[in-house]
Amino acid sequence: MYFYFYDTFLTGKKYTAAISNIETRLIHLGLQGRIEHCSLLKNADELILDGIKKGAKNIVAVGNDVTFYQVLKTVVEYDVTIGFIPVGRRSNFARALGIPMNEAACDVLSKRVIEKIDLGKINGEYFFSALRMESKDVSLECDGQYKVRLGENCRELAVCNMGSFAEGRDVRAEDVHNLKDGLLEAVIYHRSGWSWMSRFRRHEATRRDGVTVLPVRRLRISAKDKSARVIADGQRILKTPALVEVVPKKLRIIVGKDRMF
Repeated sequence: MYFYFYDTFLTGKKYTAAISNIETRLIHLGLQGRIEHCSLLKNADELILDGIKKGAKNIVAVGNDVTFYQVLKTVVEYDVTIGFIPVGRRSNFARALGIPMNEAACDVLSKRVIEKIDLGKINGEYFFSALRMESKDVSLECDGQYKVRLGENCRELAVCNMGSFAEGRDVRAEDVHNLKDGLLEAVIYHRSGWSWMSRFRRHEATRRDGVTVLPVRRLRISAKDKSARVIADGQRILKTPALVEVVPKKLRIIVGKDRMF
């Protein structure tokens, strides 16, 4: 059974034609299912969980990257498969997953190529894309094996599962990390003139264009300011100290042939 979760913004007149085309294509492909529209009067989590309670095994986010993330964080602990129909002009998540925009995404649902992908976890809460924080006076303990202190010459830290994408431009293949390798990547953005050791015991730090990348499975982040902000997936704000870890093959997701991982 398919459950389609429509985001609030899709009620706008500018999306009427796109939604009509999507629903026509779904009927043609035999992918009809229950549709629920999020609104100010309907709680998104309750709508999605009610669908699962009533037997839905395929939860499809219809909307944008925020919609996809809403569905993901709601269903992550349930035995379901996630699909995505991105509506509009751009979706970095869809592009990375190989899913075309609007009604063309219905064909990806129909082909049902399913991947089991990793998720990240920070202080018990899941994240899909990346964590970001200013890295001044931050210390990292990597896999319980070595520690790294980030000082004045480090401007930002990202901990990536899928990747940390710049706003306002399309995601590129080099932006996307491997979602099936059982690893996260601590990405340290440093200022010019910074030099650093390239190896830490068994792990090698990859250095390129002012960036150092450390593959990790488990990371403890502490800061001189004990409650420094960490932004998860560009939306949630958490605080240090933080325990970050990878959860391998946690999520089943329908992907396209042009996926970037």
